[in-house]
Amino acid sequence: MNSMRKGLCGLGLVAIVGAAAAESPIVKPDPLLVIDQNRATVVNRVVATWGEPLAQSTAGVTPDQLREMLAALRADQLMAASLAGSLEGLRDVLARSIVRDADAAVARTRGKALGDLDADLTYTPVVPCRILDTRIVGGPLQPDVARIFDGYSPNFAVQGGSGSGCGIPAGVPVLALNVYAVNPTNTGFIKVWAFGASEPAVSTVNSQVGITAIATGTLVPVDRLSSNRFVAKCPTVVDFVADVVGFFRSPGPVSGDVTSVTAGAGLTGGGTSGDITIAADATYLQRRVAGSCPIGASIRAVGIDGTVTCEPDDGGLGTVTRLPRAPA
Repeated sequence: MNSMRKGLCGLGLVAIVGAAAAESPIVKPDPLLVIDQNRATVVNRVVATWGEPLAQSTAGVTPDQLREMLAALRADQLMAASLAGSLEGLRDVLARSIVRDADAAVARTRGKALGDLDADLTYTPVVPCRILDTRIVGGPLQPDVARIFDGYSPNFAVQGGSGSGCGIPAGVPVLALNVYAVNPTNTGFIKVWAFGASEPAVSTVNSQVGITAIATGTLVPVDRLSSNRFVAKCPTVVDFVADVVGFFRSPGPVSGDVTSVTAGAGLTGGGTSGDITIAADATYLQRRVAGSCPIGASIRAVGIDGTVTCEPDDGGLGTVTRLPRAPA
């Protein structure tokens, strides 16, 4: 053995092996991995320490309930619970973990939306529908002449489109369009932007001589206060066609028109036009004790001893000024 060692020393291998051993990194265990690998032990230790004190506190959590709560914690949360030095500290750890997990669940279920300066916008698709065609009405766009188009109309035939409104409501801020540059006389492009806004520096759709039509899908901001209007402009002569495929708008309640009123249980009346009256059935609405309240009055309160306090029925009139409705 000594002779072999002398041989290795002669080759310098002992020094190399020793240096390699000295430079071997020290692997430190991951504390969270240790917690996960010994989860049952950690949970049992926490329950044994704090189970009964917690059950006797105002929280009223039994040891079995505490065990379930601890078993559901993440490794970092369970480690914090195991290191809690007091009952109050353990309760804080559990409370923070519940709130954090609830916030994470809300974040996971919150819908994504396209944002603007006013509010988040939600997308509503429609059956693709033509809203303008300069080949039919108005003629092609002329060089550097801005043309205004409506993105809302009961009848888009007035600008070469469909004879319907294409399902687009008034007052939306953004339209999803397929736009076409058709029959160009020269290579160029068409810009499309919201009416009343500044002209953008980039094109929406390009055109090229020899290609009858070039199309692209785009989101076009529009003037929501003015028939969803937008502007189109190009440096060359070209026909412009646009089909709507959807729109964006705020998901919040919007004002709408009441088109009919139907009486419910205990009510009579209703109608679809003019002044509409809803009458209340007194026997349905008046919670009366025989002989306690006169006709035209209802019970306001009943005391512990059975004493009844009456209050005259409210015969006042009012006007419905606004009803919220959900967006289409």
